[in-house]
Amino acid sequence: MSASNVTALSVTPDAPSRWTGGRIAMIVAGSLLALIALAAVVLGAYGLWLHTTQRSDGYVMTSSERFGTGSYALATSTLHVSSDVPGFLYGRDWLGDVRIRGESANPARPLFIGIARKGDVDRYLAGVAHSEVVDVNANPFGTNYRPSYRAHAGGKPAVPPGREKFWVAQVAGRGSLSLAWGVEHGNWAVVVMRPDGSRGVSADLAAGAKVPALLWASIGVLVAGILTLGGAAALIYFGARDRRRGRTPGASPPAAARAEASARSPDVQTRTPDDGDGSNELGGSG
Repeated sequence: MSASNVTALSVTPDAPSRWTGGRIAMIVAGSLLALIALAAVVLGAYGLWLHTTQRSDGYVMTSSERFGTGSYALATSTLHVSSDVPGFLYGRDWLGDVRIRGESANPARPLFIGIARKGDVDRYLAGVAHSEVVDVNANPFGTNYRPSYRAHAGGKPAVPPGREKFWVAQVAGRGSLSLAWGVEHGNWAVVVMRPDGSRGVSADLAAGAKVPALLWASIGVLVAGILTLGGAAALIYFGARDRRRGRTPGASPPAAARAEASARSPDVQTRTPDDGDGSNELGGSG
């Protein structure tokens, strides 16, 4: 009997993929960039939303909210415009006039709104019973506000507010009032009173500003965020991709690769004895 011919070829499997330091660094950097890019996209979209929905006569305005006190005046805390900030950032090209809009809750009662340096306001309200607005909590879209106050004890003001000369901007009267002020560096305060200085102040107030650069700044931030997001996605992709196989680690090989591997595998052939070929005869004496 002739032995069967068996041909065998050992196949060495591909080495497992390794996570190198460079690939890990690419994924980490891409993830951080993606977070920054998403924040930029949200900020740019929010700026566009403000520009298209919150503008009134060129001003980006908050919604109107009721402020009130049973004392003689409402005053804001310090509004600080830093002198360290370059002037062009709150110049006419970036931040124009600030507007305060107000209306007395009682249409029959006139209202006074004034802006002055914080030091002058503090001297005027020293010893006067008033409420200081220390915080205004708002939802992200600026459609709802909840003011918080700090009460200051005292008596009535010595003179009505309109008789003072320190106001840099002021308005008084009935109905809807609008006060505009060009921003300057320094410490400032807004005061709301009754023109005669009597007790009981209640008004619906809104604030805003002209921001000429809002549209283009928002578009720029949005586009930069989208481009950065694309770069972050590329870093994550190439960091996770197995460069030796052209696929991500742990993924099964493509069907074409499996078919090629199968075609290259050796056949195992075995020849079985054939009674008719005479290669193996069995005989016995009769």
